[in-house]
Amino acid sequence: MPQVLQRAGIPDDNGPDGAAALAHALCWMTERNFYRAACSPENDFARATATTAETWRRVMNS
Repeated sequence: MPQVLQRAGIPDDNGPDGAAALAHALCWMTERNFYRAACSPENDFARATATTAETWRRVMNS
């Protein structure tokens, strides 16, 4: 996953703002977002998908 962020211009370094650290955090946030959607009474996967996609886009365009 860090490769996707590197191609978007995020530096490949060992800091908290490097591609590997951001990819790790984004993957866990994505998993948690969909877990919460699955557990909610609404099962609002469309909203979870839209929010997750927007989060990834914003990180890659920063």
